[in-house]
Amino acid sequence: MAVNWNSYNANVVPDAANSITSTYGSATAFTYNTSTGYTPNVFASLGNGIVSFINGGSKGQIRVSGTKDPNNGDSVVGVGYPKYFTWVARAKANSATDRAIEVEVALADADADTSASRVKFVIGDNTLMQGVQFDTIDGVSGTPANKPTVAVDTSQWHIYQVSIAMTDATHGTVSLYVDGQLKTETTGGSALPYSGVLNAATGSLKRYLYVGTTGTNSYNGSLDWLVWTNQGAYSPAQIKGSLPAGLGDTTGY
Repeated sequence: MAVNWNSYNANVVPDAANSITSTYGSATAFTYNTSTGYTPNVFASLGNGIVSFINGGSKGQIRVSGTKDPNNGDSVVGVGYPKYFTWVARAKANSATDRAIEVEVALADADADTSASRVKFVIGDNTLMQGVQFDTIDGVSGTPANKPTVAVDTSQWHIYQVSIAMTDATHGTVSLYVDGQLKTETTGGSALPYSGVLNAATGSLKRYLYVGTTGTNSYNGSLDWLVWTNQGAYSPAQIKGSLPAGLGDTTGY
């Protein structure tokens, strides 16, 4: 299958010129969130096409979005429902007690939309979270069921894939694959794949791709590559052989 991927191969830091290779939309690089409370330059090159993410307990993230980065929302999701989004990344945690990285996407038609959904995925640590987690997937804060958690040894490299199919602005289905395998068993939270009401995107930005963290937990992770598409909510079998060349280790894909 031919898939229109936007991609970041981590050969340079994410905010470097032309760090993103796009097949749709206008984005050519990530930008740092410079809002109050956020720390820039939390990504650093480790060489060999890998970047580290170390936040020192501060908020820090790179993003592709519409309002703060004019017109770049078209590099994330399309307009109208149903709509789809798939991202795939190879990453690992570098510390047993620190989380690795977060990837979050908001799926509105435009930042001005009154109703929109977001999906936040956390690659956690091996001590407390003991795996990976969808944070507040249904928007019901404080409910254990809203944080589906999957046991994964995050200290090792894995390829994570999240596929999202939206039926309307507030409802969708979210699937998780690790190293090409669909994950259905959780150590906590709702079963996967998850279908139903999704967490609301309520800020000034409602159409974006964020990588990093919006919180103050300690993160120390490595990212090998990241690709995304608004073409479909794919399974690994559907996209096998379609990833861009030059990413790095894409074993199984």
